[in-house]
Amino acid sequence: MVDDNLSRQTILSYVNDIEHFISYCCDIALSLSTIDDIADAFHVNTITSYLEYLGKIEFKQSSVMRRMSAIRRLCIFLIDENILKQNPTTNISIKKNNISIPKVMHLNKIKKIFSTIEEKIEKCDRFAIRLNAIIHILYGCGLRVSELITLKISSIMEPSCDGSAMILVVGKGNKERLVPINSYSYDKVLRYIKSMKMTRDNDYLFPSRQAGKHITRQFVNKLLNQIAEECGIDIKKISPHVLRHSFATHLLDNGADIIVIQKLLGHKDISTTQIYTHVSMSNLQKIVENNKNIQKLSTIK
Repeated sequence: MVDDNLSRQTILSYVNDIEHFISYCCDIALSLSTIDDIADAFHVNTITSYLEYLGKIEFKQSSVMRRMSAIRRLCIFLIDENILKQNPTTNISIKKNNISIPKVMHLNKIKKIFSTIEEKIEKCDRFAIRLNAIIHILYGCGLRVSELITLKISSIMEPSCDGSAMILVVGKGNKERLVPINSYSYDKVLRYIKSMKMTRDNDYLFPSRQAGKHITRQFVNKLLNQIAEECGIDIKKISPHVLRHSFATHLLDNGADIIVIQKLLGHKDISTTQIYTHVSMSNLQKIVENNKNIQKLSTIK
C-alpha cells in the first residue's frame, strides 16, 4: 500500500479493515496460524460470506466497498509473496445501490455562520478569527479536512499582479495542486496569520499546542459543531466534507464547468465529481415543484 503512494489516513483505514476481516475469520474457526490457514481465509467462499455478514450488520455500502478494496489489495500482496496462487476476489463483485447524494448546506445557513463568527470577532474573540479562516478555506476553496490541517503558512501564496491568490494543496497520494482563493477569503486568512503573529518561517498554518504538530480532524469537527449550535443548526448537517460538497454544488449551480470543479477538488476521476450534478438536479426539481405558477396551471382543466 505504501508503494501506491496512499495517504497515511487511507493506509490506517485499510489496516483497520483487514483487522476486522481477520477477526471475522477467527470467529468462524480459522486460526490463521499457518500459511495454509491464511490461504483458507482468502478463499472466495470466506470473502463472500464476510461480505454477506457486513450486509447483515447494516454496514454502509461505501464501507463494504472500501473493505473489499482492502482485501483485494492484500490478496495482490499475498500473490506477490507466493502465499496465494490466484486472486480469489477477481470474480467477486458488489452491486452498487442507488447513488447517494452528498449533503449540502443551504447558502443562507453558511451566511448565518459567517455573520455569527464576525460578531464574535467584533467582541475580540481571537479564536473566532481562526475559525473564520478555517471555514473560509473549507467552503471557499473546497479542501478536504486532511488537506486543511496539513497546510503550511508557505502554502498561502501571495497575490499575483492581477490580484489573484492561490493555495498550494497537498492532496491524496501526496499530489500537489494549486487552488485559487478569492480575495475576500484570502483577507480573512491573512487577518488570522497577522493575529497569530505568524511569519513564513513558521510551519503549519493551524498549529496545535504541541510543538511541531497541527490541529486534528476531530478538533475541526468540534469547532464546526460548536458554531453550528450557536447558529441553531443541526450538528448532523455540518462537517468539513459537507462544506466541501457545498462548495462544489454551489459552483455548479452558478454555471461552473464540471471539469474545473474536478481540478479544484483534486478528483482523479471525473465520475467522482459528477455526483454533484445529481445534487443540482435535485435542487432544480425542488425549484420546479415549489413554483406556484406551475401549481396554478395544474388546476386548469
